[in-house]
Amino acid sequence: MTPQKRVLAALSGLLMTLLCVLGGAQAAQASTGGDTDGTRVTSSSESGQALRAAFADRGTLANPGVSPAPENTYSNLSGSLALTFVNTCPQWRFCTYQRQDNGQYRAYDFYRCADYRLSNWKDVRASYNHQSPGTTVQFLGQSGSEVDHLDSGEQRSVSYGPVWTIRLCS
Repeated sequence: MTPQKRVLAALSGLLMTLLCVLGGAQAAQASTGGDTDGTRVTSSSESGQALRAAFADRGTLANPGVSPAPENTYSNLSGSLALTFVNTCPQWRFCTYQRQDNGQYRAYDFYRCADYRLSNWKDVRASYNHQSPGTTVQFLGQSGSEVDHLDSGEQRSVSYGPVWTIRLCS
């Protein structure tokens, strides 16, 4: 196993430990999609459609998507755990997070130099460009023009509403 894979495995183990300790039963419940009474709400049921309609004005109808898939994605995190993940972004990575349609959060760890097309990304979210010095992350709008960027080592909130593509390694 390469040193890089060992570090990733250790970080994944640490994240899972934190998830268990900090999230406890709430994280387990969110990962199964169940309520405390064991019921499930799915989008195909009447109750699921009613729930989705109730949240329509909040913009939480669809889960955020990325293509191609980032190297690591961690779903069903609490907001504080997702933010902790971004704040401790592994070296040589770009990290951020988005809210899922179940109210939990999904954290992303990007590594490959590529253009990542986004779907259903909203809101202002903490982001950290922890890539090598001199490497910029560009946030591109619908027309492909830059709407924002993060220089290497920069960590701040980014408004993902107008962002259609994340370009790593520019």
